[in-house]
Amino acid sequence: MKSTDSTITVSAPGKVLVTGGYLVLDRQYSGLVIATSSRFYCTIKPLASPSSIPNESKLTGSTTTSHPCPRNMIIVNSPQFLDGHWEYQVQDNCLLKPTCVDQKSNNYLEITIQYALAACSMLSTYKTIIHNGLDVTIQGHNDFYSQREELKRKGLPLNYSSLKQLPPFSPTHTTLSEVHKTGLGSSAAMIASLTGALLVYFEAASLPSTTQSTSESNSSSNSLRLIHNLAQLSHCLAQGKVGSGFDVSAAVRGSHSYKRFSPSIIEPLMSLHSSASQRDYALLIRTINPFLGGEWDDECIPFELPKGFSMMLADIDAGSSTPKLVSQVLAWRNAKPDEANALWNELHTSNQKVEKGLHHLVQLQEDDGKAFESAIATCCRLAGSEWEKLAMKSESAESTVITALCNVYATFQSVRKCLRDMSQRAGVPIEPPEQTRLLDVCQSQPGVLMAGIPGAGGYDAIFVILVSDGARNGVETVWAATTVMNVGPLLATASDGCMKVES
Repeated sequence: MKSTDSTITVSAPGKVLVTGGYLVLDRQYSGLVIATSSRFYCTIKPLASPSSIPNESKLTGSTTTSHPCPRNMIIVNSPQFLDGHWEYQVQDNCLLKPTCVDQKSNNYLEITIQYALAACSMLSTYKTIIHNGLDVTIQGHNDFYSQREELKRKGLPLNYSSLKQLPPFSPTHTTLSEVHKTGLGSSAAMIASLTGALLVYFEAASLPSTTQSTSESNSSSNSLRLIHNLAQLSHCLAQGKVGSGFDVSAAVRGSHSYKRFSPSIIEPLMSLHSSASQRDYALLIRTINPFLGGEWDDECIPFELPKGFSMMLADIDAGSSTPKLVSQVLAWRNAKPDEANALWNELHTSNQKVEKGLHHLVQLQEDDGKAFESAIATCCRLAGSEWEKLAMKSESAESTVITALCNVYATFQSVRKCLRDMSQRAGVPIEPPEQTRLLDVCQSQPGVLMAGIPGAGGYDAIFVILVSDGARNGVETVWAATTVMNVGPLLATASDGCMKVES
């Protein structure tokens, strides 16, 4: 039985789709998604007393109804935003009624809470726990939102040193609808962390803690599956469409190769939000719960970069509309299916080679760590274009490692070429010329294995994968000196951790 004063915090990582942009929408293809060290955190505790309910009118000027007690109340705070406060009364077991007269609706929040409550409502302890009320706090690492304005306020330059001076969970000084996101998957990470926290709080699921291994294999796979399924549904309902789901999958499972689920699995539930009948909620439980035979066909193969490798990320202050890019590419594919499918198959082949090449490097590191370390020590001082000559001069074991690095380096160039071809044929700026020039300079720096644009591409962001963290200085110098694009570094790097309970 849950203690009446217990507190739980669940965190979920952001994402970077390294390969599989656009293709991951189709179940024929897969994508490689790397989880980030930057995370969303959701903390839940009981509403201890009526005095614990904030006076919303003092915070934002909105009107709050009088609460005689916190029974069946849910209060949510997201203190990084000017409008980050919501209050709800839980009615009819799991329906939410806003209690602030002028409270703005938040679909992502409300749908996630409602369906998590629906999933927990059949537990014997549900009514007791919800009766005591929920106090929910949601915060995201600074990397999820552009810190340009915050740095300007403090008179600091846009660089790593300045970002490290900012306090955790810095205020955005704006509203949810106006905030500048950096493309790390904030909505997916928020929904995943909130879903996970609610299910753990109601003891419907269990998760690894920060003191335990964070790999999916060492945690309750059924619990992660349950949270994943429910978070995918909530995210699709909030967006009003069935997306590929790679961002939610990364937020729950961490880094992996991902093949999407069939949309038909949740399409019968997409109209569920307008209904509150127990029959519909029973369908919800059967669909999402792996304990009751809920069968999903998405595929997840765990992935990690070789030890010592590093990922750098940057926000580009230009911006692209991902939905618009995707719709234009899909329109081209529908108009010219033969041309598009041939290019997609070529791109998929290169994507697969990159993924297999990275797995091969991990294996080489495990087989002969000394030779691997020696090869990396040399390669991190040279540009990737020079590695092939180096391989011919090296001893056998080191040469094998360097050749493997060369293969990944060259194959990722093929990936980028395919994306540029798609840009031209579809008339969509997937890798626009300005980004190409920046990526080429990044790629020419010592120790850089890959430099690309994540996900759907455009002007939003770039990633760089290094064979050693010691090779960061060259890339940092390029970013600071470039005048073509306004590059804002992020502190996030790669993480192989999945969703977890913070201890």
